[in-house]
Amino acid sequence: MGTNTSYGGSNSKDWQTVRQLWTGLGGSDLPTPPPTDDQPSDTPPGDIPLPPDFQPSPALDALGEALADALGRGLPRTPNYDVPLSSLMPRRRGAGGGGGGAGGAGTGQSGNAGRSAGRSRQQIPKQAARGGAAIGAAVAYRDRDAAALGEYGITLDELDAMGPRQRNNAILDFVLGDAGHPDEAALRSASLEQIKVLTSPEGVGRTAVEAVRAFIGQFVVQIGLVELRDQLQAGTASRAEVKRRETSLKQWVASKIHSLNLAKYGTVTATDCHKAASRMASDALKLMRGKK
Repeated sequence: MGTNTSYGGSNSKDWQTVRQLWTGLGGSDLPTPPPTDDQPSDTPPGDIPLPPDFQPSPALDALGEALADALGRGLPRTPNYDVPLSSLMPRRRGAGGGGGGAGGAGTGQSGNAGRSAGRSRQQIPKQAARGGAAIGAAVAYRDRDAAALGEYGITLDELDAMGPRQRNNAILDFVLGDAGHPDEAALRSASLEQIKVLTSPEGVGRTAVEAVRAFIGQFVVQIGLVELRDQLQAGTASRAEVKRRETSLKQWVASKIHSLNLAKYGTVTATDCHKAASRMASDALKLMRGKK
């Protein structure tokens, strides 16, 4: 399921199927976007707006299921979700392989502890765990939980001294490290959507598990778009049409993962969001593939 070294995408049969289905989507296959005035007003911040009458076409169903098949290929039957948080954190130059705090902010990142090869795709649950960790750090900051934030090598004083945009990017840098691969950029983008909400007044009532669920939906689509990069750049469809396809795919994924039973994951704290994210990613792919 890995991408090749030129980032051109996987040549596996699964991903070829995804590309063909994406290219074959026509206007009649996509839900008609509602007028601006009719956009859902009760969508929680950070969630993908889903029209109440959302009815995907068979072609959109086929695309979503093919995406889940491609992303789920090769996953172990019994994944290990109970990974220590420290194993997901990036190494920092001058930090002696551990530690963080103020020293970590100034020394930069030397790599990603969770990525052994910069150009190989990790399994989705492991990638999701790293995004979950970034969300956990944002939850810890929102809740003013200095002890939990310290588990990520960050202090409240450091983040308090920054403006909102710098703070959100700092959380990503601390927890995810550099984005040297398109998959990493997709992970950062999906994580940032939730971090921005959690560190703003909008995120006061948002639970950690709700943020993780919304992140999974964004991340699955963003990773899929990495594999569709050649089609997007080839200009086989107008920019407006591509945007409509993306929106429809996001809505399709959201319609599936909204049926996840969040109670199954128990109480999710700021320091175990990564475990919930890893487990939820596997569950989401099963739902998308029509499995229980």
